[in-house]
Formats: sequence, structure tokens, C-alpha cells
Amino acid sequence: MMEWKPGIYRPARYHGKSKRPPFFERWYYKIVDRHQKERVAVIPGILKHSRESFAFIRIMDAVQGKTKTKSYPLHDCRAKSERFEMVVGASLFTDRLFSLNVSGIHDIKGELMLRGIQPWPVRWYSPGAMGPFAFLPFMPRYHAVLSMDHELEGNLILGGREIDFTGGRGYVDKEWGRAFPEAWIRMQSNHFETAGTSFCALLTKTLWMRRPFRSLIAALLHEGKWVPFTTYQGGSVTDLRIYNDYVIMVLRQDSWDLEILAERSEDGGLMVPLQEAFTRLDQKCLNGEIRLRLSRKHGRRRGTVFEGTGTCAVVETGGYENENSLSPGFVEEPATDKRHGKNQAKEIQ
Repeated sequence: MMEWKPGIYRPARYHGKSKRPPFFERWYYKIVDRHQKERVAVIPGILKHSRESFAFIRIMDAVQGKTKTKSYPLHDCRAKSERFEMVVGASLFTDRLFSLNVSGIHDIKGELMLRGIQPWPVRWYSPGAMGPFAFLPFMPRYHAVLSMDHELEGNLILGGREIDFTGGRGYVDKEWGRAFPEAWIRMQSNHFETAGTSFCALLTKTLWMRRPFRSLIAALLHEGKWVPFTTYQGGSVTDLRIYNDYVIMVLRQDSWDLEILAERSEDGGLMVPLQEAFTRLDQKCLNGEIRLRLSRKHGRRRGTVFEGTGTCAVVETGGYENENSLSPGFVEEPATDKRHGKNQAKEIQ
């Protein structure tokens, strides 16, 4: 028991040292320059499969519309056990910085510092975004939000050009486990009108113990305050509609309603490490837009608390064949009240 407890309270660190195939683990660094003209995702990770195991670094340049991946033997991946510090080839990744030195894909080089990171709070009873589910050792997949928002400092040489990211904003999350979800919806933006405001949401449907397991992990960080919407805290999806160009969703927890209208533009495939080893693609979009309205339903201060639009957004869906096919599996209760649900979602368009 004591062997895995430290990892629960340090979700950022590498968890795959003693894991047997199938297993994957990846970190996702989203970086945007201060002018919001350069948008890049840096994804290091490892994949252990019965047929093949390797480490990788994947770079997605949303502006150029190009994605490059460099694979490495597992022995070229070294990680600390007590904290998140991982070396892949000649590149270094931590929760406070990353340094890239990747040859063979346009010689990507540079170092970025992450200033003032905002990780999902880790408490003894709720270690991070997974909450008490983090204590279950046989979950098929785990998720962590390592920084909702932070400032960047440094330069990268990417695609033959040098990019100054100093003064820009970043976001970091990670996933690890035995299998990727059958279906998922992912949204994220930390480029709102108010600096420091950030939003992320992840809905998943996974087969666990031979039954479908549905999970909601979402939060709005605004003016230093966290407003979470999670399955383990009673959060639910009261409306969900998926279309080719946008997603409408309404979340509810306690006295809070969060209306979401997320517009997306597909600009590059991000390979998902599965048991089948990079056989599916999902769309990581860094050119999307997310419109939010947070309101309190009860109490003297009921009404709209926050309303804003996030740009440079990730809006990603996967595991469905046609529009709205996810809705029956995710929606927890019908939206019949005109003040909530579908009617409310339409108002923010």
C-alpha cells in the first residue's frame, strides 16, 4: 500500500516505472505567446504495449497546421520517482520548466519557464482533479490538471523560426493508465478578457469492471477562486449537444450552473496512446473559442456571476459516430426548466 500512496499525492510525477503493458502516460503543455499569434502543444510521454514500447515527444504547431513526433527507446527515458522530472532523449520536462532538444524534426530547441503555476488543489481526502477516485488502484485511466494558468518565459526554435514566448500564457495537464476512454469531450481555455481566468472540462465514458463508467471533471478559475464541477462532488451534465462546428453543454453542481458554447476548428490530429498503440486520432484544437456563463441559482446573490469568452481554446470530441450520439450517455437529468438546460444554453449563442 505504501508503494503507491506517494504517487497519489504527486500526480505530476511519472507513474509508469513498475507498470506492465498495456500502459500509457503523457503530459500536455499548451503554450501561447503574448500576442496569441503562436500556439503550440508539446506532448512528451511513454507507451508500453505488448508488441512495442517507446517514449515520444510530439509537437503540434496550430498556426502552421503541422504535427511532428519523435520516438525514443524506453531506455532513453529517465524519470525521478519522488517528483516530476523526466528526461526524454536530450529534452527535460518538469512542472516548472521544459527544455527541448529534438533532432530530426526540424531541430526543435529551446527552454521555457512556467511562472506562477496554478495546479488543481491536492488535499489528503481529494488528491487533485480525480478526487477520491485517485485512491482506486484499478481505474483504467487517471487525469491531473498540473496548472490551470501560468506565465511563460523563454524562446523556442520551431520550424526554422525563433519564437519568443515571454509574457505568454500556458496550461498543463496529464493522463496515464491502461486505456483511453471510449468517448470523451475536452475543453480548455485560459485566454479570457480577465487575466488569470481559466476553464477546463473533461467528460469521459470508460469501460470499468465490465460496466460503462462516466466521469465529469471541470473547473472555472476566476479571480483566484475555484468553482469545480465533478462527478464525485455531485456535478452533472444537464444538457449536451454535439455538432460539427460547436458543442453546447450545461453543467450543474450545488447552486451553480455553467453554460458553455464551444466553437472549434480542426487543425491537427493528436495521436491517442491506446492499447492498440497510436491507432486512433482525436482533434486537439488550439484555435477554438469557448463562451461561458456562470450563474448561481439560489440565495441572495443568485444570478450571473461571470460571463466571458475564452480564445486559443481546445475543443475536442471523440468516440462518437454522429452528432448527439454522446448525449444519452452523458446527460444525467432532463433539462425541462426554461431557466436552465437547453433554453438557457441557446441564450448565450
